[in-house]
Amino acid sequence: MKYFKPAFVLSLIAAGATWSCVSFASTETSPSVASSVSDKETTSRVRMVLANHPDLGVQYSVSTRHGVVYLDGIFATGLMQRSAEALAMDVTGVKQVIDLSGISK
Repeated sequence: MKYFKPAFVLSLIAAGATWSCVSFASTETSPSVASSVSDKETTSRVRMVLANHPDLGVQYSVSTRHGVVYLDGIFATGLMQRSAEALAMDVTGVKQVIDLSGISK
């Protein structure tokens, strides 16, 4: 009866463990990928809502990270700034709005 050398057996075990980790990782969606997709969707929705209110102006930008929307830019008045915040907060998927924008007047 032949015996396998311990180094050969260990290399087979290591190769199997590595392969199972690789195949498991490829079937799972990582949290960063999943959140970035939803963040892109959230940003798009917020931009669309704000674009439907031309009175807000066009000197602002929108970004989203983990459901938190960041508004940056310049609004003509404080009312416009607060309106943009409220509109963004009402969008599905928005957890919080952080306003980094300023007022020109």
